[in-house]
Amino acid sequence: MTKKYNWAGPNKYIATLLNQYCYGTNKPPFALMIDGPRGCGKTWLVKRFFAKRKKEHTTNTALNVIYVSLSGIQDANDLTKAIYASMHPFWGKKVGELGKVLFKGLLSNTLNINLHPTKQNKKDPAILLGTPTPKGHKKNIFKDRILILDDIEHAKMPISDILALIHPLVESRETRVILIAHEEDIAANNDEEKYRYSRIKEKTIYLTLSVRPDVRSTWKDTLSRTPETAFTKFLLKHEDQFITFINATRVRNLRTLSFFITFGSALFTFFKKHYDCKKYEQQIIDILYLLYGLIIEKCLHKRSLAQICEILDFNMHFYLEDNHHEIDRYTETEKAYLTMGNKPYFQRFQIYYNVYPILYNMLDDGKLDEAALKNIASYFFQDDETPSWQQLLFYEHENHLKEKGNALVYNFLHDFQSTMARDDEEVLHICDLYLFLHKLGVTNGDPISKLQDYIIRYIDTLSLTEKDLTYPPHHLSGHQISNYISTDNDTDLLFDIKNFFLSKKEEFFRANIPPLLEKIIAHKNAAFLIHGVQNKYPYLREMPYLHLISPTLFIEKLADQTAISQYLIFSSLNKRFQKTLLASDPLSREREWFEHLTQSLERAMDNPDTDPLSKEVLSRNIETLQQA
Repeated sequence: MTKKYNWAGPNKYIATLLNQYCYGTNKPPFALMIDGPRGCGKTWLVKRFFAKRKKEHTTNTALNVIYVSLSGIQDANDLTKAIYASMHPFWGKKVGELGKVLFKGLLSNTLNINLHPTKQNKKDPAILLGTPTPKGHKKNIFKDRILILDDIEHAKMPISDILALIHPLVESRETRVILIAHEEDIAANNDEEKYRYSRIKEKTIYLTLSVRPDVRSTWKDTLSRTPETAFTKFLLKHEDQFITFINATRVRNLRTLSFFITFGSALFTFFKKHYDCKKYEQQIIDILYLLYGLIIEKCLHKRSLAQICEILDFNMHFYLEDNHHEIDRYTETEKAYLTMGNKPYFQRFQIYYNVYPILYNMLDDGKLDEAALKNIASYFFQDDETPSWQQLLFYEHENHLKEKGNALVYNFLHDFQSTMARDDEEVLHICDLYLFLHKLGVTNGDPISKLQDYIIRYIDTLSLTEKDLTYPPHHLSGHQISNYISTDNDTDLLFDIKNFFLSKKEEFFRANIPPLLEKIIAHKNAAFLIHGVQNKYPYLREMPYLHLISPTLFIEKLADQTAISQYLIFSSLNKRFQKTLLASDPLSREREWFEHLTQSLERAMDNPDTDPLSKEVLSRNIETLQQA
């Protein structure tokens, strides 16, 4: 794509002042600081300024710019190497000892600095700066140069030393120095150094310019450096919408744009392959809005999915309360939640509550899940194949669905009688919508009995698989009712239905686990039967299954394990054995199995053919198993 750049935007005045400071006739004896939060575009702005200036010159030397990042710089010795590398890119990559000595000599003559740090843990002599070289001495290598020091706040070298280092340069009026930093973070964890910085700053820095995020310029620049694709054309076509949305988030770190474009491109490519993107342009924009909001929350604010859900739940309950206007009664955290809830993407999270967790998990995994993407598409790209309950659910949010009117309700009620949900969560959403229609007077009779009948019919269609053991039915118990369409007066009904569903699913599990487990454990070793089963299938940690394994077979499998492995196995079994002693515990059904296991171990010990070392291991196993 053709690169375009201009100075229109919120930071135009900074470019003007940079030009006056670097190339104007008046040369104040002070440095200039470019300040702003991380990711707001400080470095980008300065580099673009000099890139534009470069068009008027033939070489970097003519620009007289030396750019150095101070990230990780320990002392003046490190800074010397960095400056040398910037002034001599070719030799800087392989700074030889001779080159370093010669360059240090130039700096020493220029600034009267000793660049050799002391071995003791004392202040570096490099900060003991003198005045510029008097006339007649070796030429000042920084004369008429522009020295840009970036990432000041990330330098390990004290900020007071850095300012002391550059003070004689700017005082000579022969060198322009530009510092780039987020000033709040300078010496943030060192009060003494922060105080020293505030005292020295007034003598060295004459002006601090605060960079404001320039979304439009960053947007254009990021796209200009991205290969042209159908996705970039889509973004350019709708750039005003996206820029308005990004500005509304009030996020000052614009580095999110690069990740957004990378991940968004993968999403768009998938949707373009399977759906008519021209027909669903606004829906794709909504998905990308969700993506950008999740990047902000996950990557910038480091919030987990549970924390995002908590913020959404708090905001919904807040506005349902009669006295929600009494803001002073809320904690600072709750007030912050309210502020977050007003973000444009949080409002979309509330609408598309089924979609944002799917996107979050894909961001967390760092890869796209085709099945998950098709699930997302079913919420946005409504067609004849989209389940009627999803079309009805999004009736309020999709204009083209409003034209269908009563047909949506008819299709939903027809499917309620004739088809089954595809998974557990879909069952709950269908029940939720049925209660909603009943409230509107669309359905007659007792809704609870009809929904219970629907749940029983759904359970009858199921078959248990290993995957089901990974996500047992009670994982749904944590889902908040606020994630559904039901409101205040309906939540009790929905809770009743949800609990009925969970109880029926639990019955289904308990009835179908034994035959499935027999297949799983048939060819597994002893370690897997204890550690593997419980780690892979969390549901079985609190459900009896050992009684399905022959104690004799289990002991035979133990023979393949080392003595240490056996000890670890019996340590785990001990915790389970203690629970079997309580009649009220579900694991009490395994008590008889443990008795048979102990008897089998004792018989093996009494066997005259068992060698003494094996007897010792068997004895320790029994002791480990039974210890209180």
